[in-house]
Amino acid sequence: MESGCKPKLGEGDRGEQQNRQAEFVTPRRTANRSPPRMREGREPTSNSFQALLENEIMDMVAHENGEDISLVLKKHNAALVGLMETKVKPHNTEKVARAFHGWHSYSNAKPEGKDRIWVIWKPNRYLAHFEKTTEQVIHCAITQVSTQKRFHITFVYGFNKLEQRRPMWQTLEEISQQVTGGWMVIGNFNAILQGQDRLGGDEVHDNEVRDFENALSNLTEVRSFGSYYSWSNKGRNGKRIWSRIDRAFTNIE
Repeated sequence: MESGCKPKLGEGDRGEQQNRQAEFVTPRRTANRSPPRMREGREPTSNSFQALLENEIMDMVAHENGEDISLVLKKHNAALVGLMETKVKPHNTEKVARAFHGWHSYSNAKPEGKDRIWVIWKPNRYLAHFEKTTEQVIHCAITQVSTQKRFHITFVYGFNKLEQRRPMWQTLEEISQQVTGGWMVIGNFNAILQGQDRLGGDEVHDNEVRDFENALSNLTEVRSFGSYYSWSNKGRNGKRIWSRIDRAFTNIE
């Protein structure tokens, strides 16, 4: 069964059942790729945050049903994690940071607003140097302590509106021209890359995907497991919309 055979609009509940019962294997290349294959298997995985595991393979891990983040970190043996949409208020930043015992933390906190992205890491496993921080991007150089291997990671949490995301795409293009060595971009882009990334709702137009395509044209999408669609508006009565807005890309084959 191919995911390209989409349910008709108004069949949101069927789309939800399809998304829950299947595992999508995403092709590595983003350009001109065929629809993702779908096979029976693993329960879907929420993309509330991303973790870099011991073997440096990115894995979308779950923060499902209120499960404590610390339990998820332990389960996946994570040592470097990006947290998106944290909604931590400035006066609570230090309190939240102390909750991650044995971890260091960094956020794009602003006095007048909530933290949008947090990066936490275990200092005995990784060293982190933060090179660029904006409202939608945290870009850092990471060194693995045991091997002294160095690479870059850019954590992304895009704004909801197309015009508000344009500075994010510009930042990513600037980074791509400067970065050397291994590089990964991961997070919630709040944007789709191709037509099949949205099920239900308005028709996808070229201007919605053009900035995304241009900003990361030289990168390869990392294979992911779990639900193909990572967000839903939870609409009922034919108004359900599914979108794939969480992704990871790398320049390493």
